[in-house]
Amino acid sequence: MNIFGHNFRLAIWGESHGQQIGISIDGIPAGVPLSAEDFETDLARRRSGARGTTPRREPDIPQIVSGLYNGMTTGAPLTIEFANRDTHSQDYANVMRHYRPSHADMVAYHKFNGFNDPRQQTGARRQRWMELIDQYYGKIDLEVVKKMLADTYDVYLGYNCPSSRDICSHYDVDPQYYADDPDAVWNIPFYPAGSCDAKAAGPDDVKHLKMWGRYGRADGVEFNARDFMDQHPLWKWMDGYLEDRPTQPWTLFD
Repeated sequence: MNIFGHNFRLAIWGESHGQQIGISIDGIPAGVPLSAEDFETDLARRRSGARGTTPRREPDIPQIVSGLYNGMTTGAPLTIEFANRDTHSQDYANVMRHYRPSHADMVAYHKFNGFNDPRQQTGARRQRWMELIDQYYGKIDLEVVKKMLADTYDVYLGYNCPSSRDICSHYDVDPQYYADDPDAVWNIPFYPAGSCDAKAAGPDDVKHLKMWGRYGRADGVEFNARDFMDQHPLWKWMDGYLEDRPTQPWTLFD
């Protein structure tokens, strides 16, 4: 989110390849007449379809979701959302290190240390952790933590799918179609790496210097070195070095 202004505070959020973009404006006095139609003329000027614009077809229909009642501003922050209907996230797969002219790709990459994009493992996990923390806010206990560590929801693909982008990462089954930054760590198809062991502790455990641990991935999926090398001969040079990673149940260490 980018926030600007003093008398009026503008917070711009969202991405063109995400589900929504929008703006929140704080400081608008109450009693100002306003409707979605008031934005139509300006929105039409930047709408796609004209020569030199994006081929994407977005309706750009503003949804005023707060700060307005019966056609009048309320004095509360005014929030306007725009749903993206014609997104093509895969078109952005190369921009992580192949920066586009007149865009902030390079600035964002260095500002956020590579955490700015869910196609990259770092960005995806950061986003997923924030989602899970919101989902379980006020309910996080030891069992919830174990569940979170075993999470394999891919925020880029939008469904449960073992991949390098998961919290319980599975690099070994990920063809890396989207994370193509050659300078990033382990951005190699079917890399024999990922989540190895899991550790968790509740308040009482911390108080008494105890912890729970699980050998192998937190989601219980085992790694068989021989099967992996047979399926991916590229890694047979690791024969004798790459070992199985069986799974064990959660165990209390005290």
